[in-house]
Amino acid sequence: MVELFGFHFSYQIIPPLNELNNYDYYCYAFYVKPYSFSILPRFCSFYDEPGVVGTISAFILALKNFNLRDKFNIPVLIAGIFSFSLYFYLVAVIYIVFFVKDKRYRGYILLASCVVVFVLQYVYTDNPLLEKYIFNRLEYDPDKGFVGNNRNLAKFDEWYSDFRNSSDYLLGLGRNAKRELDLNQGGASYKDRIVEYGIIGFGLYVILMLLWAYRRFRNNQAFFVFLMLFITILFQRPFIMVPFYFILIFSPIAFLEKERIK
Repeated sequence: MVELFGFHFSYQIIPPLNELNNYDYYCYAFYVKPYSFSILPRFCSFYDEPGVVGTISAFILALKNFNLRDKFNIPVLIAGIFSFSLYFYLVAVIYIVFFVKDKRYRGYILLASCVVVFVLQYVYTDNPLLEKYIFNRLEYDPDKGFVGNNRNLAKFDEWYSDFRNSSDYLLGLGRNAKRELDLNQGGASYKDRIVEYGIIGFGLYVILMLLWAYRRFRNNQAFFVFLMLFITILFQRPFIMVPFYFILIFSPIAFLEKERIK
């Protein structure tokens, strides 16, 4: 109602949680939106950035096998699409191509998704929303890699190259190193965790998680679904000590073990 018809229910204007954002937010009940004009802003739900919506939507749909016959999954899919999260789009494509066994059903989902994307692109040709958030970010630069990979800031990559050749690379600089040394501020990379806990600590964390999952799933689809989610979340949002993301990483193991996806 707020986005489509411009209705303003009771709201407050709140400052951004992320100090790097230079705009405030409209805060409604269970919904926030940036305090700036846009014909179709990215859907944030009650989070301060739409990427969180895209991440959670991708997790839910992957764990529920992208079953759109379940009506619960339809608003989740819509939320993911309108978050314009590159993570959501990539995980959705990977899952549908590799894990949906019914080829006819897979084709229906891909066709419907393509129709939605191209309709939105056609409608917003003068305001290329999808080009800005999706297509342009997939462009590849031989020197810098993918344009959409904004996990590392340029100066941090230079510093990290020197760090890799130091003795601290093995055991890290400590949990608060990123903040104390003002490293990669505004970025979020698995390299931040290596700086803090060292390649040994980070490597042990990854290996133990994968071994634990493999013992529960063995060599079946559930393990590879978890592997996809685990690797992508470590790359996209590697906040392994933040309770929310800690639960997000561990929850697929319990859910997939219960569902016994084969």
